[in-house]
Amino acid sequence: MSAFEFTEQFGASCRTKNTHPQPDTLRGLLEFGWSLARGKPSDRAKRLYPVPARSKLPPEFIRLDPWEAEYLFTVAALATTGIVEIGRYRGGSTFLLACANGNVPIWSIDVAPRGDNKLKRLLARFDVGENVELLVGDSQLDAAPEIREFDLLFIDGSHSYEDVKRDLERFFPDLSPGGNLLLHDCRGEKPVQRAVIEFVTENDIEIVRSPHIPAAHWLTEYGSIAHLRKPLARS
Repeated sequence: MSAFEFTEQFGASCRTKNTHPQPDTLRGLLEFGWSLARGKPSDRAKRLYPVPARSKLPPEFIRLDPWEAEYLFTVAALATTGIVEIGRYRGGSTFLLACANGNVPIWSIDVAPRGDNKLKRLLARFDVGENVELLVGDSQLDAAPEIREFDLLFIDGSHSYEDVKRDLERFFPDLSPGGNLLLHDCRGEKPVQRAVIEFVTENDIEIVRSPHIPAAHWLTEYGSIAHLRKPLARS
C-alpha cells in the first residue's frame, strides 16, 4: 500500500479541524466558494485538500492532518529495522504505521491508551499489524525490554516541554545511525517546539524538516511534523 492508497481508503478519518475537503465537481466547487464567502474567517484559513468523503475507519480516528498522515506513512515505509512510537491514544497513527510497514517490528508505547481492544480489532479486520506490539507504560521510566533496534522514532505523546525532552533523551541515543526522528505538533512556540529546538542545539542532528514551524502549520507542506535524522557514525 502506498501513501496515496492509504489516503484514498482512510483519509476521511484524519483530523479535520484544519481541512476543507477539496470538491471534485463544478457544482461542488461553486457550493464550496459560496460557503466560504458566507463562512467565518477561521473557515477561510483552513487548507483545501483532496480527501475522500468516506472511510472504513471511525471519524477523527487518525489524529493527524491528512498531509501529516501521508508524510508519516512515507517515512515509515522506509524503515528497515524497527519503529518506535511514543503516544498512541486511540491508535490511529499506530494503524497507519502498521499499514505503511509490515516488514519491521513496531513498538507503540502509551501510559494510558484509549481503546487498545478496538485498535486490535481494526488491525485484524484489515489484516495488518502482526508486527505491532502495544506496550502500556511510562515511556520515560519503564524499561521496555521488548524494544530492540529501530531506525524510526515517532514522538507524539505528552506535549509538555519536560516530557518531550525526556523522551528525546531516552530514545534518541538508541536510534540507529541514519535513522529518522519525527515529532508531531512541533509548531508555533508551543512546548514541543521549544524542547525540540533546544535538543537540536545540544546534539549532533541533521535537520530534514526544521522544527521552526509557524503556528499556522496547516498552511505549510507537511504540517506540524519536524523531521530530524541521526547522523551516520563517523569513521
